[in-house]
Amino acid sequence: MFYNFKSLIPFVFFISLMANANQEVIVTDLKPNAPDFVELDNKFNQEGIVKKIIRSESQLGKYYFIFVEKPIKKTIYSGTLTTTYGLNNEGRWGEIDYIEEDPTEIVVKNLRAYIMSAHPDGFVQIQKFQDDGSDIYSPEFFYHDSFIEDADDDGNPEFYLTYFADSDGLDDKPLKVIVYDSNQKVGDSFLKAKATAFYPAGNEESIYRVRYDQFWMSLPNKVQLRANDIIMKYK
Repeated sequence: MFYNFKSLIPFVFFISLMANANQEVIVTDLKPNAPDFVELDNKFNQEGIVKKIIRSESQLGKYYFIFVEKPIKKTIYSGTLTTTYGLNNEGRWGEIDYIEEDPTEIVVKNLRAYIMSAHPDGFVQIQKFQDDGSDIYSPEFFYHDSFIEDADDDGNPEFYLTYFADSDGLDDKPLKVIVYDSNQKVGDSFLKAKATAFYPAGNEESIYRVRYDQFWMSLPNKVQLRANDIIMKYK
């Protein structure tokens, strides 16, 4: 029996397109007036101020990456005015220059981030991140480098969270990139891996360095490279 393989080509091509479509990860930065943004904002408004929500749709379902800031205290320090005295253009002693500094505003806040899975009867929490600020410790999300992506093209999203932690004193200042890999589960949560870049802040013995936690090597190579791109961006 002979088969006309040419006649099967369109069918095989159609199956290939369907497989690729099933593996596509669609990512959307939600606007504040989007219905699902409003629904989640109402859910988290007692936790703080919802700053950003990203939605992913894939073969795994629909997920939301939610960023919340909870201000605790705001302090405004008045600007200073420094006047310099000397001989002026008229040859007289008097004011010859001044430097005026703008007021400084310092906000103590707590950071929260959530990964929520959408279900017909509501949302289920998959992951939670938290870091609390204080008078001497100020964590800050880097929103432009916090996103959802499928760097290894496996049809499953990764969730990238980047933040910097400033503090008083000469301790090194850390920039952290956390990756949640939806393709690997730890209990009911996604695998969490972290890279931390340490920036010297005056201690003579300190040097710039990057450290990876024990779960880092569990990430696919392309995901590691994507996260390292963020680290290198700020080097």
